[in-house]
Amino acid sequence: MSCHAHEHGYSMVRLDFFILTGNHRVSMADTPSRGAVEEMISFYSRFDPATYLSDLESACRRQDGRSHKQLRPLKLLQGILQKSTAGSSLAKIGETKVLAGVSLQVGQPGEDSPEKGEIGVEVNLLPLCHPKFSSIQAQQEESKALENFVQSVLLRCNVVRREDLCIVEGRHVWKLNVDLQCLSHDGSLADACVLSALLALADVTLPVTIVGTDEKVVILHGFHADMLLGDLSLAEEEKIPTRLRIAVDCETGQLCTLQKLGGVSMASEHLDSAVALCGARQKQFLLERDLRQDKS
Repeated sequence: MSCHAHEHGYSMVRLDFFILTGNHRVSMADTPSRGAVEEMISFYSRFDPATYLSDLESACRRQDGRSHKQLRPLKLLQGILQKSTAGSSLAKIGETKVLAGVSLQVGQPGEDSPEKGEIGVEVNLLPLCHPKFSSIQAQQEESKALENFVQSVLLRCNVVRREDLCIVEGRHVWKLNVDLQCLSHDGSLADACVLSALLALADVTLPVTIVGTDEKVVILHGFHADMLLGDLSLAEEEKIPTRLRIAVDCETGQLCTLQKLGGVSMASEHLDSAVALCGARQKQFLLERDLRQDKS
């Protein structure tokens, strides 16, 4: 299995550890480590992103060895902060990790919805999780976008019946505050935030009903030319011009939320394929849930 060279004279790193640089083929005396290979690909992709995308389109494998639509492993832990939160979880997609904690408070309802409680979302991004968040501006911009997206999924998918958060109509309601802390960022951060929030809300023990947390899944796709990539790594997110965030009710097949970030228009068959990949994420989610139940 190898990748094809293009007229530019460049190619992705081959599995036999030959690299094409310019029009010259360079053989490596010693077999490099996986980390060295990934570092070389990262260097190459930064300085020639157009060729990187072209190679990715025709290559048999992505930088981390996955096929175009292959998802990274999903790991979920629930109830890990029992003493300090009403509900908590940790979601891990590849090397991306997000910790979620839910806190509760009693407050007054909004004037337009006196019979409904409220759900708030806060996302914390620090340089510790990735150097791209070293500036306050970068932290605030990305945090705000993620907060809006997660809250949109929670409300539009009716994950929590806000009417069940009402204590006394027009006077007192429960307010659920979902705090999301990014521990490490290697792509698909929105996915990890949503899954972690869902699991933490399902961990809340209140006289309220939290519904559908196992049937609502979200996944970040990348689209370039006729190539659809599922579960983008951070390196891919930075290069792929068209990205989709999709939340689907896997029980009914209803599309809850769709965000298209940049890029060109998409054919309906590509959108259908992207939605279908949410089913693969749902299977991962349900498997993790069943494993947790077996252990408890």
